[in-house]
Amino acid sequence: MLALAPVLVAHTVLLTGLIANQIWHQGATLPDFKLEIVAVMAFLMLLVLAPLTLFVGHLARAKRTATQEYGIVASRYVEGFRRKWIEGTPGEENLMGSADIQSLADLSNSFDAMRETRLFPFGRDTVVGLAIMIALPLLPLALTMISVEDIIDRLVKMAL
Repeated sequence: MLALAPVLVAHTVLLTGLIANQIWHQGATLPDFKLEIVAVMAFLMLLVLAPLTLFVGHLARAKRTATQEYGIVASRYVEGFRRKWIEGTPGEENLMGSADIQSLADLSNSFDAMRETRLFPFGRDTVVGLAIMIALPLLPLALTMISVEDIIDRLVKMAL
């Protein structure tokens, strides 16, 4: 997503310039453009994130297969662990090596990593970061609604 950052920021800078031109030369206000701002931000985010949704089916299938395969391996391993440590019946060594507590913990960590696999190749943090990156060039337009002096006064009052 960072590879597309310059293109996304360039689109938002263009939008900011068009809006600023209308505000300064035609007397428009920033709230007049809230629909355009939301539409462009949504379009740019979809432009980046929508192609990644093509992997949802593959990720779901891989997770389902891994869950089944890891479940079988874990079940066999836990059975060997139970036989060795609880029943006290030594058995053959299984594919994890000795059926001890550390190997069981390693298997559990692997199982947890597989279980936490997401269906979408992006998370909430990615979406929020992308939205911030796209919206950042629009921030100077807020100065058309609030003067710099008011901002400084509010910051000084908050600090005291």
